[in-house]
Amino acid sequence: MNWKKIEGNGEYEESVTWDSDEEKEIEGKLEKVKHEVGQYKSTVYSIRKLDNTLYSVWGNAVINTKMAEVKLGSLVKIVALGKEKSPKSGRMYSNFDVFYSEEEAE
Repeated sequence: MNWKKIEGNGEYEESVTWDSDEEKEIEGKLEKVKHEVGQYKSTVYSIRKLDNTLYSVWGNAVINTKMAEVKLGSLVKIVALGKEKSPKSGRMYSNFDVFYSEEEAE
């Protein structure tokens, strides 16, 4: 087996988890997307706000579908719309709008 070393200084940058119940929208630069995270194999988006704070945004079916179009480095804004009832299943879900800039953030 041919092992390859992962380079890096071992530093870990802590992030704040976005709570859409407390803060209805988040806006910043999409820096990283991690898939298959945690027990439920979720997607987590790392968004750096203009104040330089790094936030983790946990995806759901709505966020993941809409974020699929957003490229790393782009400016993104996610707006929580609240709970809605699915017309197909009748189940409640958290709905979001997602906006992004065609230009990459600096």
